[in-house]
Amino acid sequence: MAQGSVLLADLNGRDLVLAVAPPGVAPPSHHTVSCASLADLEQAVRNAVTPEVAEDLVGGAICAAGPEIDGVITLTGGAGFTLTSGWLRSVLGTPRVHLVNDFTACALG
Repeated sequence: MAQGSVLLADLNGRDLVLAVAPPGVAPPSHHTVSCASLADLEQAVRNAVTPEVAEDLVGGAICAAGPEIDGVITLTGGAGFTLTSGWLRSVLGTPRVHLVNDFTACALG
């Protein structure tokens, strides 16, 4: 089992659910914030990745409402923004990131 923690997020183009947990462990808690733009998403992720979290962060994953194609998700439902794995790597400061379609995440859960 990997050491450290991972940032987990579920984005629907209106709200964002965030949690931090060790890899393979169910998050003990989560919080929900309004998130209607890429700027909102970046601010929420930066707020969740406190200095304590950042020092042992080993990766992150966001599931979102939209198809994932080659590390890119364009949100459906009029949200009007696109996520890329490169963007997430940059914000989190870790190379290990995943973007997943929200239905795929539900099926894997």
